[in-house]
This record gives sequence, C-alpha cells and structure tokens, in this order.
Amino acid sequence: MWLETAGDYQKALGRAQQLLARDPISEDTHRRVMRLHYLAGNRPAAIQAFEHCKTILETQLGVEPLIETQNLAKLISSGDSLPQTTLPTRITIPVQVLRPPVLAGREREWAQLEQAWEAGSGVIVRGEPGVGKTRLMLDFVGSKGVYVLLEGRPGDEGIPYATLSRGLKRLLEQHLDLKLEKRLRQELSRILPELEQDAPAAIGSDAEKLRFFEAIVKLFGQLVTLKVQAIVADDLQFMDSASLEVWQYITTQFALKNSEKVLLHTCCGFRTAELEANLETSLLRATQDGIATLIEIKSLETDGLVSLLHGLKLPGVTELATSLEQYTGGNPMYVLETLKSLLETGGVERGLPRHFPPPRKIRILIQHRLERLSSGALRVAQVAAVAETDFTLELAAKILEVGALELTQPLQELERAQVLVGMRFAHDLIFEATLEGVPTSIQNFVHQKTAAYLENNTANPASIARHYLKAAQEDKAIPFLLKSAQLSATNFQLREATASFERAATALEHQGQRPQAFRALSEARKLLAKAEVSEHLEEMIHGCAVTEAV
Repeated sequence: MWLETAGDYQKALGRAQQLLARDPISEDTHRRVMRLHYLAGNRPAAIQAFEHCKTILETQLGVEPLIETQNLAKLISSGDSLPQTTLPTRITIPVQVLRPPVLAGREREWAQLEQAWEAGSGVIVRGEPGVGKTRLMLDFVGSKGVYVLLEGRPGDEGIPYATLSRGLKRLLEQHLDLKLEKRLRQELSRILPELEQDAPAAIGSDAEKLRFFEAIVKLFGQLVTLKVQAIVADDLQFMDSASLEVWQYITTQFALKNSEKVLLHTCCGFRTAELEANLETSLLRATQDGIATLIEIKSLETDGLVSLLHGLKLPGVTELATSLEQYTGGNPMYVLETLKSLLETGGVERGLPRHFPPPRKIRILIQHRLERLSSGALRVAQVAAVAETDFTLELAAKILEVGALELTQPLQELERAQVLVGMRFAHDLIFEATLEGVPTSIQNFVHQKTAAYLENNTANPASIARHYLKAAQEDKAIPFLLKSAQLSATNFQLREATASFERAATALEHQGQRPQAFRALSEARKLLAKAEVSEHLEEMIHGCAVTEAV
C-alpha cells in the first residue's frame, strides 16, 4: 500500500506477487496484482492476472471471484481510471450468528452441571477450541444468578496477576456497593494499587503470600451477600501462572466452605491438551479427591447441529445441515465461521463449494473474511492481534498515526463483521487467525512501537520486555527483563522471577555480556531453590485442605 502510494508500482508488484506465491487463494492479493499491473501500464497482464484468479478460485475453492474483483476487472478491461481504493462492499452479519439464541445439543452436559451444582462440587470443563465451553459455562451459571468472571487472554502469560487484576477491576466496577475494610483494601492493593495510597510492602514470604490469598478468598466470600452465586475462570490456558496459583487456592478453599454450606460455586474451562501438564494434573486430582467434577465437551451431534441452525432463523441455512456436519464435524465455531463466510460471499443459496479449506484449518476461512474488511479496519485488527492484552484505542491511534476519533468507523466495522467485541476479539480463534495473517516484518514493527508506547507510560516491565523480545530487540528488552525479575522476586513470585532472570541471562550472553549473564543466572538458581521449598509447603497445605473437604 505504501509503495503504491509512493508510485513505485514495480516494487509494489514484486511484493504482491511474493505474497500471492505464499497464499495463492488470497483474493485480496489477486486484486492487488491486477491493480498494480494496470497502474504500471500493463493492461494485458492485469487482465491475465484476473483470469488466473478465476482459475485458482474455481479449482481450489469451487467459487467465482467476489463482486469487487469482477468490478475491478471490468474497469481494467474498459481502460477506465481506477478509484483511489477498491474497498469491498460489506455485508452485515446478523448478530445471532455471533451468539446463537439457542444453546443447542448440550442437554447431557447441562444435566451434569446441575448434578455438580446440587452437590456443591467445583466444575472443570475441557474441550477442543471452538466447541462451546465458554457459552455452556456462562449460560449455566447465568441461569443460577450473578457470577464473577476471570478470563485468561492471549498475552497474560508471563505478567504476574494479569488475569486476576483485570477480573478484580471489573468485579469492583460492577459491585460499587461492595464495602471493603481497610486491611482488605491494603492486601488487594498489592495488585490494584489504585485502591490504597499506602500499599503494604511487597510479599516476602510464604506467610505473607498466604495472607494475600486469604484476602482474595475473603473478597469473594463477601460477594455471597450480594447474591453472587459462582466464580468462573475461563481459558485457563492463557492465564498467567500467578493468577492460576490464586485460582487453585480459591477452589480448594471454597470446597471447604461449601462443605460447611457456605455456597459459592467454582467453575473453570480450558482447551484440551493446551494446559501446562502439571497444572492439568493438579486440577484433575481434585476430581479424584471428590471436590470437583470433570465435564468433557464434544462437537455437536446431528440433532444438536440442526437445532443450532434452526435457531439462527436465517433463510436457507437449515438445508445446509448435512453438508455442514460433514465439513465441520459439528464443531459450533467452525459451523458459524463457515456460515459467516457464505453469508459475506452470497453463497448460502448455492451451498458449500466443492473445494473449501480443510475444516481443521478454520483460520483460512477467517483470514478470507478478514481480507474483505476495509484496509483501515484490517490494520486496526492486526494491531489488536499483535498488541494482545496491551491493545487500547490510544495505542492503536499512536501506532497507526491517526487521531483516536478516526478509529471509530474501523472499530464499528470490526464489530459488524464480528471480529471484535468492544476492544477484544470475539473469539480466540479469530485472534489467532488475524495474528497469523500479519507479516513478520509488520509484527516486529508493531511490537517495537507497542514496547516504546508502554515504556513511555511506565507500564509493567514484563509487558515491555515481551514486546521488545518479539520485536527481535533483545538489547532493549534486557533492562526490563531484569526489572521484571526483581519485581517478581520482591512480590514472592519466585517461578516468574526465575524465568525472567534466565531469559535475561540468555539475552546478556547473546550481547556478549558474560559477567552480567552469570550474575543473572546465579539469581535464577537461588530463587529456584527457594521456589521448590515454597511449593513443598503448598503441597502440604493442599493435602490438609483435601482431607478436611472429604
């Protein structure tokens, strides 16, 4: 785009042809090649590029080019001047496709949840990406009353208490009538400094960490008086380890309290085979100890899929049930993303094409939908994907060098296309597909700009270090890795501190600073030994808690 704007059509064409070689079914790239041939004065080559596009789409996907591609070809054939940009005509996707009104085919799992709820048992929900874990959990606990949600997001990992602090902020915003005593506010201010000006000293021992954990339990315990029924932790695979540690403690403690009939239910969900092995083993041990129930979520069977499609109330969609089941295997997210693609291309009436990306590669379908966004909306989505949990309106405006108000229309377009909901991705699979479509050079650029922005705003050093590392700027990451390690050690996050010191040591070694690398590695080894002692004590506490619970 920048090369075209500068009038360097040949160089821009070379880049576009490289992109097309990597992804020959990208219709957006085909249009770029057609356009650049024409702007460079080679109309026959532009027409030939259109014919090549038609052949590729017919052979590999069994579809015709989009209307905007055909319109571009007509302009080229007639020799007319091209508009400044050739943006696609967007089709608004009905809101019910984002969140189907009917929770279909989950009667068995719902009954399991009811049984666990009545028994006061914690719930662990596990399943493949896109299978509907979040929808099932939230619909169920929502049917029981008010709940608190802690949700892991891409980018939380490595930033102590990222998930927990975000969840607690939202909780306190939603429950302004919650009265917190001074001592409790002080403990919580360890991760929410805005609560108290005179925050306590950093956690420096197992006893102080336990006191902080007990403050979290006490906070959640107070929610019972506000009719809160449950705490839900979603997408554990994205959570930072410090938040996960708190979650495990919470579930154990409320298992004890539930045995005393002080009921606050706990429920968590994560992707199959994507949780760290030791953590998954620890969670599943709770099912063996009788304090939690495991519920496996599978793809929809035929009746459930038909019910899902019928509930969408879209003309012609129910007739696609057999084809969609064969293509998607009944995975609800795959079904909905396939429908979105068909709706945007006017393909519902024609049914599924003869050739479609393999269903397990649903990201390809999502990427094709992203290509139909305006360039402004796509750039915002790409910044959001690279910045992850650090994405804000101000950050996007800074990186894209526009005023914040200029992002209003792109953000609205992303919501209409069901790519973003507010300032976050509608689904983590959409996030992953968006990130996968961002060239490495652009990712590096956005990471560098994000790190600099966060540095200027004195953000968490772990976040700054992460972005500098992803921008391949180890030298700039080193001081923030060391700051992050020291901060984690001060707050008794020993595993996180160890990891940061080790990463700093590697970076220092690469920079030829061997004495500094040795010192960082020595600090990591000291903390690791301390962490192993601390974890042994936690194992003893857990064992005592389970004995009391059962």
